[in-house]
Amino acid sequence: MAAEKSNAVDEELLDAVADHLVEHGLAGLTFRSLAQALDTSTFKFVYHFGSKAQLIDIALRHVSRREVEQVRSWLSAHDDGPSSVGGVMRRYWSWCMRPAHQGVMRLFFEASSLAQRDPEGYPPVVRDILLEGLELERQIVQANGGDDDTCVAVATLVSGAMWGLQLDHLMTGEGERTTAALHWFADLLDAQLATRDPLAAAAGLGSTSLLPRKEPV
Repeated sequence: MAAEKSNAVDEELLDAVADHLVEHGLAGLTFRSLAQALDTSTFKFVYHFGSKAQLIDIALRHVSRREVEQVRSWLSAHDDGPSSVGGVMRRYWSWCMRPAHQGVMRLFFEASSLAQRDPEGYPPVVRDILLEGLELERQIVQANGGDDDTCVAVATLVSGAMWGLQLDHLMTGEGERTTAALHWFADLLDAQLATRDPLAAAAGLGSTSLLPRKEPV
């Protein structure tokens, strides 16, 4: 649950704080350093946010909302590929390779790491962002004909792959390798969803499906 704000924060201030965090991160962040960077007073942040933890919580949720809106627009504008789960993953990955998005993910990873070490000082906002994304991914799988069990399993797998490959790319800068891995995984996932067990069927082996199978009634 989001931390409660002391007073309503206007969109312009939220955008300014969010942009600063995306560019500079959380290291050394104080009301004083933020006020100096944004050419305002520390009182404004105390009045609107109350504490640094609340500021981080509210600002990161704002970053996430902006990102979701921009991603939806991007996917709609680039809706020229297959509508399968793998097709959506490939189009979303193109968005992920944009430098502006990489700054957002760098901020999310930093916030998540800090929250693990100091849960009192850094709210678990990235956990909530991840779970919200997981629900969107579940809906995409469901729209492609997945049953309830499959939707949760595939959405979890997609979420883990996307976050993991983005972390890999941020750490190594190897866009070609991580993109190839994403495309390979997307193709494999589409094949799995289409046939439930294409690898085993082709090799004449027992089940190697990545997805849960329902027992026959």
